[in-house]
Amino acid sequence: MLLLEKLMIIFFIGIFFFFFFLMYKWNKSNLISEHEIFVKDLPISIQDQEILWITNPMNIARVNEMKSKFSNSNIIVVIAGNLTRYHNKLEKLSECIQILTDIGPVHYIWNDQDYNGKFREINAFLLDNRVTILENTAANYESSDGNRFSIVGLDDVVNHRDQLNLAVQDSQKDSYQIVISYDEIRETDTSFFKSIPLYLFQQGDNQSIRNSMTNYIEIDELTQSRSKNQLGYILKIKRA
Repeated sequence: MLLLEKLMIIFFIGIFFFFFFLMYKWNKSNLISEHEIFVKDLPISIQDQEILWITNPMNIARVNEMKSKFSNSNIIVVIAGNLTRYHNKLEKLSECIQILTDIGPVHYIWNDQDYNGKFREINAFLLDNRVTILENTAANYESSDGNRFSIVGLDDVVNHRDQLNLAVQDSQKDSYQIVISYDEIRETDTSFFKSIPLYLFQQGDNQSIRNSMTNYIEIDELTQSRSKNQLGYILKIKRA
């Protein structure tokens, strides 16, 4: 009987470590999920462009485990809000951001929670770490064959700090425009917004009024089950 009890204990310990190992592998493999975004009339030279959209900044340090996913040199990094809650961990956050700058140019978009914290401290911190803050401004790029495209970032939408007209003016003339924000603009069924081919945002508005010309991508809808350790998403832009 004693031998049987020992065997049962060993069995259950083995089961425990087996499931622990499976959970570890699942969390590791789900640090970053890949998604293809198909867009009509996308310039051929831009279809290899990738955007690394960061949703959980404090897991950035683990990006070293995922280096193999970043073989594409055409990667642009976007950190989506919520950094002010880490104002007491800036040293660690700085190390995390340095990892990202080795992958591609890093951009930041504000959300409403950022303005509830130590906004100015985070603003200075981002600039010191060579992060481009997109607050109604644009970051302009050019593909290998000369096609221009712009990442047009909007300020906090919830508190109406966003100014799309101003942000678009900051983009290069005749460039392919990708608009990004943390929260979705509620009303985009306008003649001006219809000229925007692609709009990426972290979370949508269930009362939004959209147009049929723009491609809308809500990051929160890309996956139904997300690990709490997930770093973010690789968005691969493809021609439809």
